[in-house]
Amino acid sequence: MKRSCTFLLLLSGSFLLAGCGQHETPPSPSSGAPSLSEEVSSEEPISSEEIIDTISIADAKKAEDGTEVTVRGLVTQILYKSDKTTISYVWLSDGAGICVYPDKDKPISATKGHYLTVKGTYTVYKGLPQIASPTILKDEEASSIPEEIVPSSFVKGEAFVSDVLALPVTPENVGDIYQIHARVRQGNYNAYYLDAFSGDETLLTYSASSYSEYSFLSDYIGKDVTVLSVLGNPKTSGNNLSWRVCPIAVLGEYEIDDKAKLAGIVNEPFQDVSTLLFAAGSQTLPTASNILEGAIFSYASNDESVATVTKNETDWTLSYDASKPFTITATLTLGEANLEVTQDFEVKTEVPTVTPDKIETLRSTGENGATIHLEAVVLGGVFDNGHTYDTRFNSYYVMDASGSIQITLTPEMAKSLILHKGEKVWVEGTWDIYAQAANSKKVINAKISYLESGEHPLPREIGKKTFDEMYNYTVDIDNNRAGDVFYMDCILKKFDTQNGTQYYVFGPETTDFETGTKKNIYHSTGADFSYLDSFVDKKLTVLMGIHDKKAVSSGEATTGGYYRYDLVSDCLTPIE
Repeated sequence: MKRSCTFLLLLSGSFLLAGCGQHETPPSPSSGAPSLSEEVSSEEPISSEEIIDTISIADAKKAEDGTEVTVRGLVTQILYKSDKTTISYVWLSDGAGICVYPDKDKPISATKGHYLTVKGTYTVYKGLPQIASPTILKDEEASSIPEEIVPSSFVKGEAFVSDVLALPVTPENVGDIYQIHARVRQGNYNAYYLDAFSGDETLLTYSASSYSEYSFLSDYIGKDVTVLSVLGNPKTSGNNLSWRVCPIAVLGEYEIDDKAKLAGIVNEPFQDVSTLLFAAGSQTLPTASNILEGAIFSYASNDESVATVTKNETDWTLSYDASKPFTITATLTLGEANLEVTQDFEVKTEVPTVTPDKIETLRSTGENGATIHLEAVVLGGVFDNGHTYDTRFNSYYVMDASGSIQITLTPEMAKSLILHKGEKVWVEGTWDIYAQAANSKKVINAKISYLESGEHPLPREIGKKTFDEMYNYTVDIDNNRAGDVFYMDCILKKFDTQNGTQYYVFGPETTDFETGTKKNIYHSTGADFSYLDSFVDKKLTVLMGIHDKKAVSSGEATTGGYYRYDLVSDCLTPIE
């Protein structure tokens, strides 16, 4: 969603990051908690040793990859390996941030609150700017800085979760320090999350040793707090990056006002609509929030000759002729607080003339990285692992007359378009051969260049497998069938496990669900599958998609292993 965001720089102390113009200056943290303003000095310690020539961290991050650099910075956070004693890497800051990544055979030592002078090779790995192969030239104690607190001049400002998520994930921003106002949660694998006060936006804390570095957050589970955090190692999925954070300390509890609560649901008015349009039509907009009790929405169009919004008893209806782009403004109201959110709607009307590729031909002749085009019918969507894009699907199974395949939309496309079963789409994307999974194949970076709505018949018949056939489906190394789909009868169950909520399918005649043979739905790991809850404990006919082939272990990508499966949305039919 497009946000009208501004960054407000206050010269009296630290910067304040203001997202969408919605935030008042936050109150001070509660008494008794450490504060950036309490006897914190940004004055660097004086050393009698020989002065070492250094450059600023900001200048180091401008260097070409592979350049040798020497920097001096404060140790703000240390992440350990699974043994909880060996350092995985260290975050340094001098106002800008960078991580120090030691060689496996050359460990380093560091202490939070000390200044390190480090020489090494600057590089960026998966969005993470770092000093590799480091040598510690100097380690200075900074006794004037209270434990776990950094100089106020090093802090970029105060932010809500939505503000952080709106920041570009670039090497320049990685390592920056913010005071983040959020609610603490502990989730899958005992990981800690910083959640928005309302809505589903969240920041995952990153650690190399089972999140033990953040055990101080355990005292604040479910509480609204201000957390001093480094913008840390970005999470990567394919070519996509998203923020993770490395908390340093809790500065105190935070009292949230109505306007800040509304900021947590800015995505909700438009999260179930497509903003990329191909023909005249209508869509439903919500009247009240399902996330924040008491919040209501109203809407206005910037051009009523193109688009109108009308209200009935339960919803608003957006009607448009798709002759040209338009903008809708949603006004979010809670008590006396109001917040406006604008959404641009784009229109495409030209049908592509390029000759489409055939899915089955691509399986045998498609080159990794090549641009391909498909004309196909949508079978249904799945959440990509760990990415929900505001509860939208971003992966879909599509079919042409030759076969089926999985496509993964670009993040921008996933946020602007919702595909439905039976729609006919023209796809442009990249043919991806993932050799680590016995040459699994799919389309990534996919964009929809045109769409015909309605229920189009499937261009070929889909077969059916029994649960046992699915469970024991043979991995074909030379012709990996990732992307194929088939119908199957099963029973859907839901379990709370040590890894969080998991959804499983059992054979349709299963009676013992504790010890019976089951298969978990792959994309349920880290993704929101709550839309399946109404089908839990029921006997169903479902459409299964073959996600990929899972190797037995590292180094065995082309031998052994088993297939992982997706449960494709819009294709769940209860068996009476």
